Amino acid sequence: MPEAIRVTSVGLYHVKVLCRLFTYIDAVIVDTPIFDSDARREALQSAKTIRERLDRAELFREYLDRRWAWVGTQEVPFEWEAMSELLRQDIARIRTRLPAVRR
Repeated sequence: MPEAIRVTSVGLYHVKVLCRLFTYIDAVIVDTPIFDSDARREALQSAKTIRERLDRAELFREYLDRRWAWVGTQEVPFEWEAMSELLRQDIARIRTRLPAVRR
């Protein structure tokens, strides 16, 4: 394995921008290997409404938080905690723009 790698501009865009956006997470959930069977079942459930998709993205973010905690204190040049918080904020921002549900 090489001692160093170089990230392309497209790769950097994925790491710095896309991974913190609901729209990206919503698109990649179905293609991401999920090793926890309960989380996988929740992620692969059909989500038809925007609220269901937001709920699914939030569950997926929480799953990724748990996986990242497993990495522990290993030195990794990526700050998932910061990206997770930005993703949480993006999901919350979208929720605030949805019309109120009539009961």
